[in-house]
Parts: sequence; structure tokens; C-alpha cells
Amino acid sequence: MRVLLNMINNEINPTSPTTSKENADKTAIALEHAHFSGPIPPPAILEKYNQLIPGAAERILVMAEKDAAHVQEMNKLIIEVSSKESKRGQLFGLFVALAAMSMTALALLLGHETAASIIGGSTVVGLVSVFVTGHSQQTKR
Repeated sequence: MRVLLNMINNEINPTSPTTSKENADKTAIALEHAHFSGPIPPPAILEKYNQLIPGAAERILVMAEKDAAHVQEMNKLIIEVSSKESKRGQLFGLFVALAAMSMTALALLLGHETAASIIGGSTVVGLVSVFVTGHSQQTKR
């Protein structure tokens, strides 16, 4: 980097002994910036890798393929686990709702209308709120 800066300074500074007066008026600076994103570099860079290390381009491509397969497998696993959690939550919710409704019916049969209305009402309100908040969280995702 220091050599490059010295070269630029010599080209720009007309008083430098290595720069002639004719070249001082014709000084130009070119800056090139290259950027790539992703696991596979552009073909020109792959070719340079192959020149330095024979077979390096093939190894890079195999590495990218393995990485893509791993990401796909992890996404598949995440979806499966999420689906199982959702089903388990629905089954537990069904069990709680059936138990609460059974207790509500039992309280009504025993003549405890106030207790039955509290148990039944709170169960319905709780289940509705869980479904509404669950739906809103899924919409946000």
C-alpha cells in the first residue's frame, strides 16, 4: 500500500525528481473496486484459484454445494419441528378446553351456575385470545 501511495504522490507532485514536467499535466489516477457476494466467486477469480492451486475451483464448488445442501436440510428440519410444536400445542389446547368444558358441565349439574359461568367464560375468552394472538404473530413473521 505504501508503494502505491508513493507512486501516486510522485505522479501528482510535479516537484518530485522522478516526475517530468510534461507528465505532471497528464496525471491520471484509476481506482478499481470489485465486490462479490455468495459462496462462489466470479469465474475469473475461480480461474486464478485454479492457477495457484490445481483443483481449487472444483473444491470451492463442492464446498458451496455442501453448504447449500446443509442450509436446505436445516430449513426442512426447522419446518418439521415447527409443525410438530404447532400440533402438540393444538392437542394440549384441546385437552384443556375439554377439561374446562367438562368441569363447567359438572358445575352446572351440581347447581353452581356462577362457578360454571366463570370456568366456561374464562376458558372461551382464553382460547379466543390465544388464537387471535397466535394468528397475529404468524402474520408478523
